[in-house]
Order: sequence, then C-alpha cells, then structure tokens
Amino acid sequence: MIETIIFDLDGTLIDSSCIITQAFNDALSPFGISLSHHEVDAMRTQTANELFLDRLSKEDARHALERLWDFSSRFAPKTLLIPGIVPILERITAKGITLGLWTGRDKTSTMHILNFHQIAIYFKEIVAGCEVSNNKPHPEGLLLLAKRLNKALTSMIHVGDHEHDLIGANAAGVKPIYANWLYENPMHHPLAHMSFTTLAEFEHWLNL
Repeated sequence: MIETIIFDLDGTLIDSSCIITQAFNDALSPFGISLSHHEVDAMRTQTANELFLDRLSKEDARHALERLWDFSSRFAPKTLLIPGIVPILERITAKGITLGLWTGRDKTSTMHILNFHQIAIYFKEIVAGCEVSNNKPHPEGLLLLAKRLNKALTSMIHVGDHEHDLIGANAAGVKPIYANWLYENPMHHPLAHMSFTTLAEFEHWLNL
C-alpha cells in the first residue's frame, strides 16, 4: 500500500527547461563562461557546496551561486506548471497519502516556485539540494525525507523524470516511478518500477 509519494520538481511538477540553462549562464556571465544544456544537465548531481568549483575559485563560485539563486528566484514566474498536476495533488491528498518533495534545487528558488504556483501547501516536507552533503543520484535526500516524515521506505514511491531520481530511489529501497509526461517519450526506463507517458496513466495507476 502506498502511504507516501515523493515528487521531484523540475520536469515532474513544473517545466523549467526554458530558464535552467539561462540561469546557469547568467550566474557564470561575469567570468566569461557559457554552458550548453548538456553541460548544465551534467551538473545536476552537484551540491551547492560543489557547484562551479570545477571552473572557478572558491570565492568566485560562491558569487556565481548567489547569482544563480537570485536568478532562479526572480524568474520563478517563467516556470510552467505541468497541466493537470494540481487536481492530482488534490486527489492524492484527499486520499490521505502523504506528499513530500525531493529536489536538487536550492531551497530558496524551490519555495519561490512552489509558492508562485500555489502548490507548497500539498507537501508536508521538502528536501532541497542545499540541505544534503550528497545530491542526487545519492539517496541521502530521500532518506532524510523518510526520517522527517517518519514513514517506511517500503510504503513510499518516488516520482521523477531523470535517471538520477531512479538511481536514488532504488538505492534507498523506494519504488521509482518514471515521470515521462513532459517529454511524451513512451520508452519504459529499465531502472523504473513503472513508467508513465501521461498524467492520466499515472492517475489511473494510483486509482484516484
């Protein structure tokens, strides 16, 4: 029986693809560095303490990180809520299932996004990348959520759009659900317990 659902944020609840690469390049612009989308995606496993240190000095990396957080917070309104996600969050909550959020983002921009889209109220606990020593795909954030929520890992599923989510969930002993509704790619991921191309499929599986 599913007692707890942990959601990822970017690519699962919101579409932030239009600003992620822009945010990183804005952060690095004072240092004359420009990154491709692929390079930004590869940095998603880094914690806030590690970010940019492969390219900048410790002091410059701190300055770039501050710029990144500021940009991400200011441009929260540019992110798009996945159509249909709010009714599903409402129905999950109505069934008495506990909701949590596990994101590699910093906590400040995470809360700006959740509050802007008025969905923060659905999540009992939130763990962001800046709160752990090891970011995704390490399971530390997921294990911290289970501890905060006082919920068994065996009664929990994690819903995310990235392979890092699936690796982290498997490592924690949590069933990984591959959220493919933003990309509409019907391929089942081999690391996933279940894969869903549409929110309707996911909702039907949950029996909401």
